[in-house]
Amino acid sequence: MPEFGGFVANYRSAGIEKNQSSFFPPSKAISFNKNLTLNDGLLISYVSGQKGIGYVDAKRIVTDYVNEI
Repeated sequence: MPEFGGFVANYRSAGIEKNQSSFFPPSKAISFNKNLTLNDGLLISYVSGQKGIGYVDAKRIVTDYVNEI
């Protein structure tokens, strides 16, 4: 999120626990990085498309939301 931070998904491969005779499927670990504050345009473009509005209006919506939280 511009000016707020970003979510990061890290892939975890499948594995086997031999001691417990079990296995686990591949997955993703989700974390939040407060240093990812640059606007890459992805969220604003998504909001623009979902709401059928222009980029500037979508940017205003995202900025207002970030300022609220």
